[in-house]
Parts: sequence; structure tokens; C-alpha cells
Amino acid sequence: MKAGQEELKKDIVWIKEFSNIIQEKMNAMENKVTAVETKVLKIEESLEQKVLENFEEALENNSRVKAFHLAASLRRDVADIIETLPEEQRHDFQALSGALELRFGGKCTKEYSRLQLKSRYQNAGESLQESADDIQRLSHLAFSDCPVETRQDLALQHFIDSVRDLEIQKALRLIKDIGSALTSLRT
Repeated sequence: MKAGQEELKKDIVWIKEFSNIIQEKMNAMENKVTAVETKVLKIEESLEQKVLENFEEALENNSRVKAFHLAASLRRDVADIIETLPEEQRHDFQALSGALELRFGGKCTKEYSRLQLKSRYQNAGESLQESADDIQRLSHLAFSDCPVETRQDLALQHFIDSVRDLEIQKALRLIKDIGSALTSLRT
């Protein structure tokens, strides 16, 4: 029996040693897994940073490409707006589109139309109908936020003031709208 106990003790010692070896190997594997996880996280962070940088660069280039295409599509007087911008803003889509909006946007169009309307006179050889049509167009642009009746009254007043012939002007002052004015002149 003693021999069986000795054998059993040896087996227990061997199992403990084997268990320690397995534990050491498991610890080593855990350390390796942790090291790999750390490397993967660093690679992911690096990759995310590179993707972000590439995306930002693409957006920046996209803005430059847009600005280039916009600038290339401009003609005549509109293209002169590019010359008013500083060199670094000429390749910036936001700056270029902002300058165009400032010059040709709704607010500026109204003011420009009002200025044209104030200085509009019947041209030599221009019929009263052509003059009235242009004045109505300018009036609609200049006073688009006004009620229709007000806009028609303003158009009539500007039309009367724009007529070259003073006798026709006097006759028109009695009329209430441009349509009636043109009709009465035809008769």
C-alpha cells in the first residue's frame, strides 16, 4: 500500500507541476493576446486618423474642384468678380459663391432693379409697349415683396415718367394702370 501511496504522491506532484506549466503558458498567451489587442487598437487608431485625414483632404480638394469649375463657367462681367477676391479666396468655393451671392443674390437684384427703374427712360425708336413691358419687368423685380396693386401703381408712375413725349405724358397721368394707358394711346 505504501507503494501505491508513493505512486499517488508522485502523480499529485506531477499534476501540480503540469498545472503550473499550463498556468504559465496561459499567462504567456494572455500577455501575447493583450499585446496583439494593443497593436490592433494602435493600428485602428492610425487607420481612423488616416481615413479622417484623407476625407478632410478630399473635402478640401472637392471645394477647390467646385471653385475651379464655378470660376471656369463664369463669363463676361460675372467673371470679373473673381478679380475682386484675394488670391487665396479665388480657389475657395465658399468665398467665390458668397461673392456671387452678394453681387447677384435677391437683395442685390432688387436694389439693382430699383436703380434701373429710376433711371429708365423710353429709348429712341422704342415703342411704348416695349417700354411698358420692360418697366413692368423691372417693377416686378424691384418690388416683388409689395402687393400687386402697389407694384402696378409704381410701374404706372415710372412708365409715365419714362415717356419722351410730354403731350403723351400729360394724357397718361389721368390713367389708372399701364394696360389702360396703352389701350387709350392706341385709340
